[in-house]
Amino acid sequence: MSHALTIFLQPLSEKLSWKGMRGQSDCAMVSGKLVYANGTQYIGVVVHLSDHTIGSLLRCVPHGRGRYVFKHGGEYVGDFVRGKKHGNGFLYYGDGSIYAGLFRRGLKHGLGIMRSADAST
Repeated sequence: MSHALTIFLQPLSEKLSWKGMRGQSDCAMVSGKLVYANGTQYIGVVVHLSDHTIGSLLRCVPHGRGRYVFKHGGEYVGDFVRGKKHGNGFLYYGDGSIYAGLFRRGLKHGLGIMRSADAST
């Protein structure tokens, strides 16, 4: 049986709220929406880095497929591993340029294509 969660978190001294559904089993992964105090948002799968108790929610991070919307425009849509962009993804900049490609540990890495706002590559 799924349970709705509305929990306020304190990761890295930054206020964060959680809204979403807990998985049917008592596993460490849930999906929903993280809203940071600075205005950025993450929508997608989240993993708890410690045990499965409610206290572990203080250490949840993006992990899996998701969408991170930046405070001043732009967003990343793609794969996350333990809170960092890792795998395939699209990085949409506020000026209209787009990067599509691979990420590793939060940085562009490997094959990718950058298209500027004027559609040149």
